[in-house]
Formats: sequence, C-alpha cells, structure tokens
Amino acid sequence: PTDFRTLYSSGVAEGAILLQITDQDWRVGLATELGFPCVLIGRTAFEHDVSWVDFDFEGAVGAMMDHLVQLGHGRIGFIGRPSASIAAGLGSSLRLQSGYDKAVQRHGLDAHRIASDLDPVAAGQSALHLIDSFPGLSAIVATSGRSAGGIMQALHSRGLRVPDDISLLTIATPSLATMTTPALSGVDFP
Repeated sequence: PTDFRTLYSSGVAEGAILLQITDQDWRVGLATELGFPCVLIGRTAFEHDVSWVDFDFEGAVGAMMDHLVQLGHGRIGFIGRPSASIAAGLGSSLRLQSGYDKAVQRHGLDAHRIASDLDPVAAGQSALHLIDSFPGLSAIVATSGRSAGGIMQALHSRGLRVPDDISLLTIATPSLATMTTPALSGVDFP
C-alpha cells in the first residue's frame, strides 16, 4: 500500500492500469479512497466504481463443458491454474475453476480436476495424473492454450490420440490453436 500511495502522491503518474486482479484486491479500494484513476485488467468480486475489462473465463469453461456433454462425454477432466494463484484469489483462476464446478453441477457429473503450472511439461504431467486417477476419462478441458502441446504430447506417450481417443478443449488464441496437429478446439482468447 505504501508504494501505491507514494505513486499517487508523487504526481509521477496520473492514473494506473492494474493487472493480476484478485477477487478482494486491496488496490481498488485504495485507489478509490485516494481518488486515483485506474482501470483494471480483470475484476474483483465486489462492486466498485472503477472501470475494468475482462475475459469471460467462467462462461468459456462452461461453454466448453456444455459442448463436451452434448457430444456425449460424461467423464471430463479439468486442468486448472496453479494452486498458488487459486490461494492468492487471482480472479481469472477462480472464475475458470468456478466455470468447471458449475458445469459439473449443472450436468450432474463428477468433478475430476487438478491444479497445474501453465508450462507444457507440467500440464502434460497433470493430464497423465488425471487419466491415471480417473479411468474412463474421455475429455479434458485445459485453461491455457500454451500448455496444450505438452498435454497432447503426454497423452500421445500413453497411446492416446486427440481427438480419436480423448477430446481436448482449451482457451487459446486462434494463431496458437493452429500450431498443433490436430489444431486445438475450444474457445478463442482474444
């Protein structure tokens, strides 16, 4: 808080763009208290008069889950964000997990989720943990397109082909989605 107050009182900046927003982000309350203009990339869980822009992480995961259920999948794994980001209350991580949890409840499914670092190797290990822990898993929803190559490679190491043997959906930019073979399916991240 001291650094934020110093930034405001120094006159060096006339406003701020705040990133990595947590659900209970103290910076929003302080900026409001100080009258310091800011815009959030992300959003908090509470109402405030600060402008924000965010991706609908919860809706994206919900849409992927709905699509998989419509295709007949009943055992869907979820590779979420790192445990540390969940524990810190990072809004995007919480909303991704919430989207999965709500879809599981809405469709009467069992939850098969794991927190994972975002690098491809860690995500691949998480995918293997899911398929080992939950036999019969027919699909995986991954929250990071950049980790999908590692997931696909790990599944391939077990003789599983995407999408023939197991489906994989993720959130990825269109350019990233076309870099794997087969191309990724999921929700476009702008």
